[in-house]
Amino acid sequence: MRRSVLLLCLIIFYVPTQSLAAAELNLRGSWESSDVKNRWRMCVSWAQSSGRWEGHLTENGYLSGVVGFAAGELIWTAMPNSNSSQMQENQKYRWGSNGVSTGYQWQDGVVYLAQSSNQRLVTSSSTFVKLGASESGGSCNGGDGDADSSNYSNRY
Repeated sequence: MRRSVLLLCLIIFYVPTQSLAAAELNLRGSWESSDVKNRWRMCVSWAQSSGRWEGHLTENGYLSGVVGFAAGELIWTAMPNSNSSQMQENQKYRWGSNGVSTGYQWQDGVVYLAQSSNQRLVTSSSTFVKLGASESGGSCNGGDGDADSSNYSNRY
């Protein structure tokens, strides 16, 4: 009987910590890529309908403008998974020139939760810094992942 009580206590204290890191990370708001050659920006919000974070392009950096990304476009997603130290990430990559896209693909990656915070997002493909209303996360679109492209601009 003592072993079953001990095991139950371990499960109660161990299982919640698995999902706390992803649940406590506030990704809502405006984020900027720290890539010096391509400081593009996205607005991230939680899409309840798909159960994931979604990032829509709000400003092109130089390179993202050259390959034809469009303001308001869904370009990034992150979804909690079974790994307590990571979230699954997908980022859209384009190729093209002179502002005209000739194709794209979604690249799988991860969000490193232990290295990320409410002000800094570290992924396998990029590092982002949060902009604006940092404590509240800021609101940069209409909610539930739907982007209002009239609020977005290109920055070349």
